[in-house]
Amino acid sequence: MARIKGFALRGLLKSVKDKGGSIPAVLAILPEEASPSFARPIVASGWYPYAAFAGLVRAIDRIHGKGDLLYARDLGLAAAARDLGGTFRIISAVASPKFLIERGHMFWSKYCDTGRLVLDASGERLFRGRLEEFPDIDASHCLLIEGWLEGLGHALGAVGMASRQLRCVHRGDPACEFEGRWDADRPGGWLG
Repeated sequence: MARIKGFALRGLLKSVKDKGGSIPAVLAILPEEASPSFARPIVASGWYPYAAFAGLVRAIDRIHGKGDLLYARDLGLAAAARDLGGTFRIISAVASPKFLIERGHMFWSKYCDTGRLVLDASGERLFRGRLEEFPDIDASHCLLIEGWLEGLGHALGAVGMASRQLRCVHRGDPACEFEGRWDADRPGGWLG
């Protein structure tokens, strides 16, 4: 059974709070299998059942989105901004985007104990990502990753950054694949 770090759950709860939402209202509509994880305060360094994460993303989408999972993408955008301002701040201060992209698999393993994220930035204003060995990923998580990758590009100085999911295990593909493209590099940004 897949597990996810507490800092991912805490980040989602922070997104609810930052939008002026009610955390108790979100927790009240969690699926039964997700609820026990929230009976006590979430420990950032602790491991939690993946069902708690997926259930929380879906509950947030039902309350703050339209219930179509698209709000998960917005959660990903917010998570990228938070990560580069916090979790990865020290790394981002000393590393190039190419360095970070080539080590995407290390970041994934700090976040989730299932699957492997492979990123490649070999193209001009293009990167590709492939999430392998995670056939049970929740569809809402795919959208969150898509938003996170786009938000990461924005934070690194990509002008006109857009990411999209090309392939998905939920459509019968062997892995989830993402692509990010941008128009220009912002002067003074990481990419420029």
